[in-house]
Amino acid sequence: MSLYNFNNWREIKVSFYKFVTKAFKCFVNIFYKYKVIGAENIPDEGNIIIAANHKSNLDPIFLAAAIENREVAAIAKKELFKIKPLAYILKKLNAKWYQESWQCALMKVSNDIFRL
Repeated sequence: MSLYNFNNWREIKVSFYKFVTKAFKCFVNIFYKYKVIGAENIPDEGNIIIAANHKSNLDPIFLAAAIENREVAAIAKKELFKIKPLAYILKKLNAKWYQESWQCALMKVSNDIFRL
């Protein structure tokens, strides 16, 4: 008899996501001073798009650490998915890749999101 029940793969994925976002939260709390404003305005369910102003490559980490009531899926450059370990992690974190301009990628991903 197994100590863990791995029959529900969705639970494993959510657990990995929660583990990584908790690690992100620890990272940003230790190394950065930041303030989350308006997190209470993010609904607990339903489809939404959060657009960051992207001042640094750490913006997705800050977003994932700040938004605690739901999962965040990021749009990432296709080149990041060529690095096997990083691609594995990004896929587990619901990241989508794009090859063309970011505007086209945003339209494709938003169509996927709102089709759910």
